Amino acid sequence: MANPVPKTILSSGSAAGSFVDGKSNPVASGWLTLTPNFTGASLTGGGEVSNVTLIVNLDANGIPSSGQSMYAASQFSSPINPSYRVRVYTSTGSLVADLGNCVIDGSTIDLTTITVSNTGASYNGAVLLTPSGSQTITTGNLTLTTGQFIETANTVQGTGGLVRATSPTITTPVIASIAGTAGNPVTVTGGSGASNDFIVRNVANTADLLKVTDSAGNVIMGKAGGVLQFTGSSSQAVNLQASATAGNGTITLPAITSSDTLAALAFAQTMTNKTLGGSGSTSPDTNYNRLKATQGTALTTSDVGSLTGWGTTATVSAVTGTDSAFTVSIASSGTGQTANAQFTVTFKNGTWTNTPTVVSSRIDANSPGGIALIGTPSATTITAIFNTFGGTAPVAGNTYSFSFIVVGR
Repeated sequence: MANPVPKTILSSGSAAGSFVDGKSNPVASGWLTLTPNFTGASLTGGGEVSNVTLIVNLDANGIPSSGQSMYAASQFSSPINPSYRVRVYTSTGSLVADLGNCVIDGSTIDLTTITVSNTGASYNGAVLLTPSGSQTITTGNLTLTTGQFIETANTVQGTGGLVRATSPTITTPVIASIAGTAGNPVTVTGGSGASNDFIVRNVANTADLLKVTDSAGNVIMGKAGGVLQFTGSSSQAVNLQASATAGNGTITLPAITSSDTLAALAFAQTMTNKTLGGSGSTSPDTNYNRLKATQGTALTTSDVGSLTGWGTTATVSAVTGTDSAFTVSIASSGTGQTANAQFTVTFKNGTWTNTPTVVSSRIDANSPGGIALIGTPSATTITAIFNTFGGTAPVAGNTYSFSFIVVGR
């Protein structure tokens, strides 16, 4: 096979430009030196090229003279894409410019358009055994047909294919720790169907400690006696919340025995709009020690009105308690006291919806005695009648006090 033919170096009339000095003057009758960055090279199709520096003469316009040629980079089989150190000299031998390493290629060679290459030549099957810095592949792929990546500073563990940084799929990994950064939490997304999405196992890999979640969407504590613990500072709220999905926000607790405690809490607990016991229950009784009606809004004297029969200047002298348990004191004064004197109490926290049951009694010892207080309730008020045996009216100057217990139904 014949050796490849060198490519023609374009001259005046064909070249795209010319070589000029720092003042844009043509490097007339100067020359270029092209020093190979290889010690020896092979041409595709046969033939060897030495590392002798090439000299390319320039004409009066700083353009390569006609009749010159050289081998293009694509004509080499080894090294691949070799470069030349290109320097420009004046006709007197003064250095005008050092263009550095340039890869020169094309069907014809136009040296006036060459660009600098920092990569230099490459070699088929070349391996950098002891590089002094980081190595970067800017184009193309790095393919391992056999073997694996081996890192001596930090042991690479595991088997199988490598994964990318974004959206990798890792099968049955063993991970000591995973840490996120601010704004980039650790997110684990599992499979679907009957398999569990994410499982935390013990060190021995013999038992599931936590499953998040299974195919039904459950968070499962897999260790007997395990505790689901919420931690936080004293200023933070810690909540166990169940969303009301499809109208059902139920948290199911295990059955307890006589020795079990639902919550060992030292402070009072507040339950809002909760039901104790229930209709149709086989054990409807709810045992308690003492109830305190302290959660409602306190009643005031302004919640008591419609005083009739207590005297022309009678007043509500005191009111204490809330809608469920309260006392009212009426100071009789002025004239016009009549039997069956009345007053009305309006519940502070709105309607009971259904008319509640009211138990009322008199708690003072003033005259007249033998008087029953009749409380007539509605869902929003109580009208109390000061009913005496024999139709005796309140006495001016006396204060009469009454207590009420109200139970909703």
